[in-house]
Formats: sequence, C-alpha cells, structure tokens
Amino acid sequence: MNMTSTTTLTKLTARLHYPSPRRRTRGASTLDYVIWTGLFIAFIAGVGAAYELGIAKTNQADILAQYNQLYGATRSLWGSDPNGFGTGDLTQTIIDNNAAPPGMVVGNAPPLVNAVGGPVNVTGAGQLATISFGGLPNESCTRVSALPFTGGAQGGAQAIAINGADQTLPISVTAATTACNVAGQGTVGGNDVTFTIPH
Repeated sequence: MNMTSTTTLTKLTARLHYPSPRRRTRGASTLDYVIWTGLFIAFIAGVGAAYELGIAKTNQADILAQYNQLYGATRSLWGSDPNGFGTGDLTQTIIDNNAAPPGMVVGNAPPLVNAVGGPVNVTGAGQLATISFGGLPNESCTRVSALPFTGGAQGGAQAIAINGADQTLPISVTAATTACNVAGQGTVGGNDVTFTIPH
C-alpha cells in the first residue's frame, strides 16, 4: 500500500467518525425542528385548555347573573300579590313585562335560553315559584347549583333539584358532582337545575 492510498484511507476513516460541520449542522437542525415542533404543540394545547377553562368560568358567572336577574324580576312582579305567583308557566309573562335579562330572550321555543343555550323556565306554584336552567354541562351544574346558598347576595332560593332529584341543603361539592352527571350542554343534552324561590 503506497502513501497516497494510506492518506486516502485515513481521510475516509476520519470522515466516517467525524462528520463534516455541514452534516453536523444539518443533524442539529432536524433535532431543533423536532424540539420546536413539540414545544409549539404543547403551547397550543395549553392555550386551548386555558381558553376552555375561561369559557367555562364565564358561562358559570353568566348563569349566576341570569338567575339573580330572573329571581329579582319574578319577585318584583308578584311579590306584593297576596295570592302569590299563581300556577303555571310564567316565562312568557316575564318576557311580556320586559323583565327578562337581556340576551336571554330568543322569541321561539324555548323563549328564554341560558348562557350555554339551554332552556330557562319560570313556573308559579302558589306561594313559591321555580326557576329552571336546562342544558348545563357537568362543571357548570356542579358550581352553579351551590351558589344561591353561599350567602344572601345570590338570592334566597329555598330548595334546589338537580335532574329532578331534590337535594339536601347546603349542597356539598361531592353531592352536586354526583347529581350533575349528564353529558353535553345546551340543546344537545346537559343537566337541569331548578331553584325554588319564595313569594
């Protein structure tokens, strides 16, 4: 083996063990691409989760505000009537008296909708009335069901039923979570929470 062959063999061996800077750069760029792609996907997933959480909290706050306004409207219309609320559906009467909260009136069936698109009904029962919020997703149902009983600011509901089952007051988070177990929301399913308010 001559000198030229030995030199060529040495260069080839060195190239196999030590890639050229260009090859090393290309390999690093591929690794960088994989890392940055993974970080981007994680970032998008985090933004999506934060957005969904924000929407859920907004819906719960809106439902509570709607309940408070309907509570006040219902009591103001019939609070001074010695016969109480009467019996039957009061939803359309509240709409006709411009007492329904803004944004809830849709004018068809159902005439009132809540923040997640579920039906809202107000019904007279003599000295009591019920305000029902339908189509609530599980998380909103769990949180909203306990809110009127945490203090006077949320309105003086005397009783609550979740999906038709009367609840023991005050409602624990565990009990509310168990009762609020219907998947979906709005027009495609969800839970029904009914508040009973006094005359």
